[in-house]
Amino acid sequence: MPIIYPSAAGSSKHLPSARMLDGAFLCEFQSIQTMLASSVPAFGAGTLWRAGDFAYLEAPFSALDHHLVTAGGVKLYVQPVNGFGAGFPQFALEAFNPALDGVTDDAAVLAQALATIQTAGGGSLIWSGTAYVGSTISTNGWLGDFALLGRGNTAGLKTSVDDISVIGGTPGAALNITLRNLQITGAWEDNHMQSEQDRWLVHIPSAGDVEIQDCRIGSSQKGAVKFGNARSFRMTGTMIHECARGGVNISGTRQTRFEGNVFEHLGDDAISLHTTQSATSVSREHIVQGNHFVDCQGINALGVRNLLVSKNTGERIRTHFVRSGYDSSFEEGNGTVLGLSVTGNVINDCLNVRMINNDGDNNYWIHVNNAAPSGGPDLPANPGEPDPSGGIVPLAGNVFGIGEGAPKAGAWGLNISDNQFLRTRQAVANYSDWGEGLLFGDAGYHDPEVTELSLMPYVRFYSGTRTLSWSNNILMGFRGFRFFFRASSDAGFRQCQITDSHFIWSGGGSIFDLGGSGGNRILDVQFRNLVLDGDRFYVNAAHADDGSWSSESAMTAFNLPGCLGYSIAGCHVMNVSRIENSGGALRWSAEANYQYGQCVSDSFSTANRGIGVPMPASEGWQLIDCDADTGSATWGQVRSVPQSMPSAPTGGYWLKGMFIRNSAGTAVSPDGDGRLLTGWRRATTGTGNITGTDWLPIYAATTPA
Repeated sequence: MPIIYPSAAGSSKHLPSARMLDGAFLCEFQSIQTMLASSVPAFGAGTLWRAGDFAYLEAPFSALDHHLVTAGGVKLYVQPVNGFGAGFPQFALEAFNPALDGVTDDAAVLAQALATIQTAGGGSLIWSGTAYVGSTISTNGWLGDFALLGRGNTAGLKTSVDDISVIGGTPGAALNITLRNLQITGAWEDNHMQSEQDRWLVHIPSAGDVEIQDCRIGSSQKGAVKFGNARSFRMTGTMIHECARGGVNISGTRQTRFEGNVFEHLGDDAISLHTTQSATSVSREHIVQGNHFVDCQGINALGVRNLLVSKNTGERIRTHFVRSGYDSSFEEGNGTVLGLSVTGNVINDCLNVRMINNDGDNNYWIHVNNAAPSGGPDLPANPGEPDPSGGIVPLAGNVFGIGEGAPKAGAWGLNISDNQFLRTRQAVANYSDWGEGLLFGDAGYHDPEVTELSLMPYVRFYSGTRTLSWSNNILMGFRGFRFFFRASSDAGFRQCQITDSHFIWSGGGSIFDLGGSGGNRILDVQFRNLVLDGDRFYVNAAHADDGSWSSESAMTAFNLPGCLGYSIAGCHVMNVSRIENSGGALRWSAEANYQYGQCVSDSFSTANRGIGVPMPASEGWQLIDCDADTGSATWGQVRSVPQSMPSAPTGGYWLKGMFIRNSAGTAVSPDGDGRLLTGWRRATTGTGNITGTDWLPIYAATTPA
């Protein structure tokens, strides 16, 4: 960049449009167009010129790197708007005389402006209006930081069809990049995605610290933003919209933070995080907080560590909200999922249909994927479940672990808490029935039909998941929503706890489906304080309106053939054909649980209502008499509980502290005090029923009159 310096000492020229200022000539014009049309001759290298708010420095007559030339043949250099000698100079794009009308190609002018910043060793470019970019703008070989800034949210970059990237090349590793107050838009016509760079509106192969703030990026057949191998990335207050290839794709970046953004109408992942083969570039410390997701896939994190997904909202989420897994293309240990927390999110109306760049038929609200080391797990289709071979299944051939010879570890430290995953609409025929927005096709949006498979959300955890904590979540689905575990490698599961959550299902299959393959089992699974309302809306074909079930296996609350050991305590279950199918699994403890229905048989019977086959009291399940007939005036209400008996109970499982009233009413205590025996209070929890030990008699304080 030319150095600003005063004119030669003692020089003296006088023209109507020029005046002396501190030894340098200053030539002033009302506008850039007036200046460029001027026939004023050169004053000499170093003379200051001004057009409106923009300053220029006169270049030597022989210069070849000048920015503008007047009609009088004067060559000029654009000067920064934030003063001479600024440490981080800021240039106005308007000073380079672009059209900024969104139609005329400004690519050459923009490239010239960026080259000026590069020559200066870094700086920022600010403008108003829309710059149309008809070819790729590259910053190849940059060493200085730069920023692209909009003036008052009125600046835009509109890209062409064939060369879609705004920023390309291979910047220096220490390059810091800022995009602020910009509107970056593309086009819908298909250009066959000829290169990886062509697939993104903004492409940054490597950088130092990257920040995108208060921008609007979208309206393109391509994706919005792709970059990698950076120290950090932060996106705030930005809208990513209408991009067929998805939102933000990041690889090998150590720290990322997404806050207060909107992702809507995207044909792929809103946020995609990947690690790299280099151990020094493993993705770490990622925060996705306070964002809104609409009509898109959610967050896809492969091989990342320490990911927090918190306080986000979303609707019409397709394929997955959070998908986390291991990528086998990386060296062992670098692709392991460690530290995933999904907390405080509210997600409504999930949906999945076939679309561009997506061959999935399954819909996962939360999917943690760590596949088996030999071709992926064996996952046969279950009743009510689409064939997983057609959907997003564990990546084949993955081997996950830390260090050579270490046990395959997959995902560690998963926390899913305080979320709401809700389906609020039951009958949907076409995608547009959900409200605004359609899906993407080659010509833009279209309105596909919605099938039964489109309405089947799942929560899935695959082999290698350890230390899972699931708590304080509310989940409601309408078509076969299932909580799905699979142990498909020798890693299995360890220390999984599911507590204090509410599940409302409808459809078929199982609520909790814990299975194994190849002899692998799931260990140490604890279910605590859950409310499971199975076929709440009576849509299962085997569930009649009167609450009866025609098939024992139509809907199972706890399907546990892949477990070695489990415990269930404090759970409330209703509207299922059966509660447990242990498959030989060992129950660690027999604790109090509650089942709601009208049962006349201890085994499966079509005469039972609500619960097809109740669990016995000896295994810790207490039956609550609840009306399950939709035609009854008391449907859904608890009609009675075992509150009174003529004598102390002699069987069943009881909780400590429970009181049974004496229905005889006239029994007098054996000690002859004349007090009425009002009932019995439970002194222990369990199946023992010894009066005086397990049941303590309770007497009225005074004798009857």
